[in-house]
Amino acid sequence: MILAEIHTDDYKCSAFFDATSFFEQAAAEEIIGLKAIGWGGNHQADAIALFMLERDAGVTRVFRYLDENVTRSNGLPVGFECHVCEEDVVCWVRANRATWLPLIWDEIPGGARQAGEAVEEWKPVVPGHGANVRS
Repeated sequence: MILAEIHTDDYKCSAFFDATSFFEQAAAEEIIGLKAIGWGGNHQADAIALFMLERDAGVTRVFRYLDENVTRSNGLPVGFECHVCEEDVVCWVRANRATWLPLIWDEIPGGARQAGEAVEEWKPVVPGHGANVRS
């Protein structure tokens, strides 16, 4: 399982989800792009959430909230961010695309953890908000 999280910019709707199906069809370049942006908060991570739309009930719920045309206090529409757990990606790549490891990481993080082992209470670090995203 590759744990990921999506939340709206106003933090009124969020969901944790399994992003494995995205990675099963992803190219190495997409994962390299995710690593380059710190695993979330940019269009590379947003592509994961959009891929999961209609594949995951929680992600679908977040996008339905956004479809209500909610706006921020400045009148701009509320958007969303998506973040992915790097440790889960390392484990998945190690188990499923091992030849990609040196393409993506100079040094492999989480070296002792194996695929299937749980990440202890991973929460995405959202700039300016710490790990305070509601599930």
